[in-house]
Amino acid sequence: MGQDCSGGPAVRFVELHGDVDAESVEMLRDRLADTVRRNTDVLVDLTDVTLIDCTCLGALVEARQLAAGRGHRVCLVAPRPVVRQTLAATMLDTAFPVYPDRDRALSDLSTGAVAPC
Repeated sequence: MGQDCSGGPAVRFVELHGDVDAESVEMLRDRLADTVRRNTDVLVDLTDVTLIDCTCLGALVEARQLAAGRGHRVCLVAPRPVVRQTLAATMLDTAFPVYPDRDRALSDLSTGAVAPC
């Protein structure tokens, strides 16, 4: 799955790795909820994700809703083409800010350039 990494005082990263599927959805849901409850924006780093299924996309949507209720955002970072295709097929590529890398995400978040989710 991955780990939480501090991106600064108002941002936390959740790194995901490999296949993110039904077998890991509960752990993902718990990790995202815990990170959102820290009252920060959350950047989900998808750099090393080779597959993401609809159950895990549902966990991302849940985290997005929880974060929005607290005045924060969940953004996606560096999805591979196969993950981008899955996001596009489910129309979630428009529901989340998607960034090519961590630096761009942090820059936009620090300048307030990210629209509320």
